[in-house]
Amino acid sequence: MAMPSYADWTRLVVSPKGGLFDEPEAETLDYFTRYPSLHDNGGDFCYLCTEARRLEAAKNQKVRIDPKFLGRIKGRAIYSLLYYFDGDPDPSWRTLLVQKQADRYMEILQTHPT
Repeated sequence: MAMPSYADWTRLVVSPKGGLFDEPEAETLDYFTRYPSLHDNGGDFCYLCTEARRLEAAKNQKVRIDPKFLGRIKGRAIYSLLYYFDGDPDPSWRTLLVQKQADRYMEILQTHPT
């Protein structure tokens, strides 16, 4: 199977509001695990809050993250992250990450329950 160039990859975000494609920057793993609510591309977390209020709310939210190493493609690590919010036994969303550089990852998929 041919893999597209990493520079050409876009992210697909699927939520109850529909789907969208964008081109996010590569980030550290910490970015995806520290205050993940701030990266809710469905736009539902702390809707209409100021940035300061969003950060405060994210710090107070209980989140469990289940990271899974899926393997490597052409030497690049692939991870799936499941996010569980506020004690919910079912994941609230899933992220798929592809390693772009030694310490940077691209999110190529973010799905929210529909």
